[in-house]
Amino acid sequence: MRGTNPLDLQKLERELGYYRRECNDLGARLLRLQEEQSQAFREARRSRTVVKLIREAHRLADLAATAEDLGGPLLEVIAENTLCDRAAFVQRTTLPGEPEMFRVTDQVGFGAEGAGAPVPVPGTARTASLHITSATSRSCTPSAGAPVCSSTSRPRGA
Repeated sequence: MRGTNPLDLQKLERELGYYRRECNDLGARLLRLQEEQSQAFREARRSRTVVKLIREAHRLADLAATAEDLGGPLLEVIAENTLCDRAAFVQRTTLPGEPEMFRVTDQVGFGAEGAGAPVPVPGTARTASLHITSATSRSCTPSAGAPVCSSTSRPRGA
Protein backbone atom coordinates (compact mmCIF):
# COMPACT_ATOMS: atom_id res chain seq x y z
CA MET A 1 0.00 0.00 0.00
CA ARG A 2 1.40 3.31 -0.90
CA GLY A 3 1.53 6.34 1.33
CA THR A 4 -0.71 9.33 0.78
CA ASN A 5 0.84 12.57 -0.24
CA PRO A 6 -0.19 15.53 1.98
CA LEU A 7 -0.78 17.60 -1.18
CA ASP A 8 -3.13 14.96 -2.56
CA LEU A 9 -4.98 14.86 0.76
CA GLN A 10 -5.42 18.66 0.78
CA LYS A 11 -6.65 18.57 -2.81
CA LEU A 12 -9.19 15.87 -1.92
CA GLU A 13 -10.40 17.87 1.11
CA ARG A 14 -10.85 20.99 -1.08
CA GLU A 15 -12.80 18.94 -3.62
CA LEU A 16 -14.92 17.45 -0.84
CA GLY A 17 -15.67 20.95 0.49
CA TYR A 18 -16.54 22.17 -3.01
CA TYR A 19 -18.96 19.30 -3.62
CA ARG A 20 -20.54 19.75 -0.19
CA ARG A 21 -21.20 23.43 -0.95
CA GLU A 22 -22.62 22.51 -4.35
CA CYS A 23 -24.93 19.90 -2.79
CA ASN A 24 -26.07 22.38 -0.12
CA ASP A 25 -26.77 25.02 -2.79
CA LEU A 26 -28.71 22.53 -4.90
CA GLY A 27 -30.66 21.35 -1.86
CA ALA A 28 -31.58 24.92 -0.92
CA ARG A 29 -32.63 25.65 -4.50
CA LEU A 30 -34.74 22.48 -4.57
CA LEU A 31 -36.52 23.50 -1.36
CA ARG A 32 -37.25 26.99 -2.76
CA LEU A 33 -38.63 25.50 -5.98
CA GLN A 34 -40.80 23.02 -4.07
CA GLU A 35 -42.23 25.86 -1.95
CA GLU A 36 -42.91 27.93 -5.07
CA GLN A 37 -44.63 24.93 -6.65
CA SER A 38 -46.78 24.42 -3.55
CA GLN A 39 -47.73 28.09 -3.51
CA ALA A 40 -48.61 28.02 -7.23
CA PHE A 41 -50.72 24.90 -6.66
CA ARG A 42 -52.59 26.59 -3.77
CA GLU A 43 -53.21 29.71 -5.85
CA ALA A 44 -54.46 27.63 -8.79
CA ARG A 45 -56.80 25.67 -6.51
CA ARG A 46 -58.06 28.92 -4.97
CA SER A 47 -58.65 30.38 -8.43
CA ARG A 48 -60.55 27.28 -9.54
CA THR A 49 -62.72 27.50 -6.43
CA VAL A 50 -63.47 31.18 -7.03
CA VAL A 51 -64.40 30.51 -10.65
CA LYS A 52 -66.67 27.66 -9.57
CA LEU A 53 -68.34 29.84 -6.93
CA ILE A 54 -68.91 32.69 -9.38
CA ARG A 55 -70.33 30.30 -11.98
CA GLU A 56 -72.69 28.76 -9.42
CA ALA A 57 -73.70 32.19 -8.08
CA HIS A 58 -74.69 33.31 -11.57
CA ARG A 59 -76.59 30.09 -12.16
CA LEU A 60 -78.45 30.47 -8.85
CA ALA A 61 -79.15 34.15 -9.54
CA ASP A 62 -80.81 33.18 -12.82
CA LEU A 63 -83.04 30.69 -10.96
CA ALA A 64 -83.88 32.75 -7.85
CA ALA A 65 -86.81 35.15 -7.89
CA THR A 66 -85.52 37.42 -5.10
CA ALA A 67 -82.30 38.10 -3.22
CA GLU A 68 -83.75 36.37 -0.13
CA ASP A 69 -84.25 33.18 -2.18
CA LEU A 70 -80.58 33.29 -3.24
CA GLY A 71 -78.92 33.27 0.23
CA GLY A 72 -79.53 29.67 1.30
CA PRO A 73 -78.55 27.91 -1.94
CA LEU A 74 -75.54 30.21 -2.43
CA LEU A 75 -74.36 29.52 1.12
CA GLU A 76 -74.65 25.76 0.50
CA VAL A 77 -72.48 26.10 -2.63
CA ILE A 78 -69.91 28.15 -0.70
CA ALA A 79 -69.81 25.70 2.22
CA GLU A 80 -69.48 22.71 -0.11
CA ASN A 81 -66.69 24.23 -2.21
CA THR A 82 -64.68 25.55 0.74
CA LEU A 83 -64.97 22.22 2.63
CA CYS A 84 -66.78 23.81 5.59
CA ASP A 85 -69.14 21.84 7.81
CA ARG A 86 -71.03 24.97 8.84
CA ALA A 87 -71.45 28.46 7.43
CA ALA A 88 -73.68 31.47 7.95
CA PHE A 89 -74.44 34.82 6.39
CA VAL A 90 -74.87 37.52 8.99
CA GLN A 91 -76.17 41.07 8.76
CA ARG A 92 -75.19 43.85 11.14
CA THR A 93 -78.12 45.42 12.92
CA THR A 94 -77.72 48.66 14.79
CA LEU A 95 -80.66 50.18 16.63
CA PRO A 96 -80.43 53.44 18.57
CA GLY A 97 -79.75 52.71 22.22
CA GLU A 98 -79.16 49.00 21.55
CA PRO A 99 -75.80 47.21 21.36
CA GLU A 100 -74.56 46.30 17.90
CA MET A 101 -75.69 42.82 16.88
CA PHE A 102 -75.41 40.46 13.93
CA ARG A 103 -78.55 38.71 12.75
CA VAL A 104 -78.12 35.34 11.05
CA THR A 105 -79.85 35.65 7.67
CA ASP A 106 -78.90 32.26 6.21
CA GLN A 107 -77.11 29.23 7.65
CA VAL A 108 -75.95 25.75 6.76
CA GLY A 109 -75.01 23.02 9.24
CA PHE A 110 -76.15 24.68 12.48
CA GLY A 111 -79.65 23.20 12.69
CA ALA A 112 -82.77 25.29 13.24
CA GLU A 113 -81.83 26.66 16.68
CA GLY A 114 -79.78 29.60 15.39
CA ALA A 115 -82.05 30.82 12.58
CA GLY A 116 -82.50 34.57 12.84
CA ALA A 117 -80.96 34.69 16.31
CA PRO A 118 -79.05 37.89 17.07
CA VAL A 119 -75.36 37.50 17.84
CA PRO A 120 -73.62 40.27 19.82
CA VAL A 121 -70.66 42.06 18.30
CA PRO A 122 -67.57 41.30 20.43
CA GLY A 123 -66.01 44.39 21.96
CA THR A 124 -66.32 47.68 20.15
CA ALA A 125 -64.64 46.64 16.91
CA ARG A 126 -66.34 47.39 13.59
CA THR A 127 -66.01 43.71 12.56
CA ALA A 128 -66.72 40.53 14.46
CA SER A 129 -65.41 37.00 14.32
CA LEU A 130 -67.54 33.87 14.43
CA HIS A 131 -65.58 30.74 15.29
CA ILE A 132 -66.66 27.32 14.13
CA THR A 133 -64.97 24.37 15.81
CA SER A 134 -64.42 21.04 14.15
CA ALA A 135 -61.33 19.09 13.06
CA THR A 136 -60.50 22.28 11.19
CA SER A 137 -61.14 25.63 12.85
CA ARG A 138 -62.56 28.22 10.48
CA SER A 139 -62.92 31.84 11.39
CA CYS A 140 -65.30 34.01 9.39
CA THR A 141 -65.08 37.76 9.76
CA PRO A 142 -68.04 39.71 8.39
CA SER A 143 -66.90 42.85 6.63
CA ALA A 144 -69.52 45.15 5.12
CA GLY A 145 -72.06 42.31 5.19
CA ALA A 146 -69.89 39.71 3.41
CA PRO A 147 -68.02 37.09 5.43
CA VAL A 148 -64.34 36.57 4.81
CA CYS A 149 -63.22 33.07 5.84
CA SER A 150 -59.87 31.63 6.75
CA SER A 151 -58.96 28.30 8.24
CA THR A 152 -56.30 26.84 10.48
CA SER A 153 -55.82 23.12 10.99
CA ARG A 154 -55.65 21.79 14.51
CA PRO A 155 -54.26 18.46 15.66
CA ARG A 156 -56.88 15.79 16.25
CA GLY A 157 -58.25 15.70 19.76
CA ALA A 158 -57.39 19.36 20.39
